[in-house]
Amino acid sequence: MAQMMTCPNCADSVRVPDSLLGQTVKCPKCHTLFRANESREIVQPSGPVRPETNQISPQPPREPTRLCPYCAEIIPRRSLACPFCSEVLEEPSGSSNGQIRRDCDPHRANLITVLAAVGLVASFLSFLTCCYAPVISLFCLPFCLPALLMADHDLRRMERGEMDPEGESATRRGRRLAIISLLLCALSFFYGVAAIILFAINLGEL
Repeated sequence: MAQMMTCPNCADSVRVPDSLLGQTVKCPKCHTLFRANESREIVQPSGPVRPETNQISPQPPREPTRLCPYCAEIIPRRSLACPFCSEVLEEPSGSSNGQIRRDCDPHRANLITVLAAVGLVASFLSFLTCCYAPVISLFCLPFCLPALLMADHDLRRMERGEMDPEGESATRRGRRLAIISLLLCALSFFYGVAAIILFAINLGEL
């Protein structure tokens, strides 16, 4: 960076680099030698001076965090090893956005799948009973309906980090199975009602 200094002989402005400060320099106009001292007057540039504006740089986005399951310290979510206790960590589930609590509850994916499967089998059997289908279809509800409600509740808890996210995929499969069971249960109920009506009509004609 250079500084502007005034020649003591011709009063012309001389641009002096910082590396020559304190040394003898020559004026390019009158060839007068003078010592370039930092205390000499600095010529202000002509023209209006624009005031500096304070520009606030945008803050970088915050990286998602989670709790270390061993020391309970807050660490980056994608860390594969805890920087505090040096324990090797498993890669977190991709769908969970919140922090995983150290004391999270175990998942109930197996129970949900079993309940939904029992409801599915019962709904299939109800089709074989014809007139008894409405009664047996009602027997499916205590299995497939709780399975669906439990799956929805557990998936919300997994998103908040309150339940083990390892069972998320199995819970979603159990939820889909429970929905299929409910649909078959409803079809079986109306199928049985229609069979009873047809049976009653046939008895009336006899």
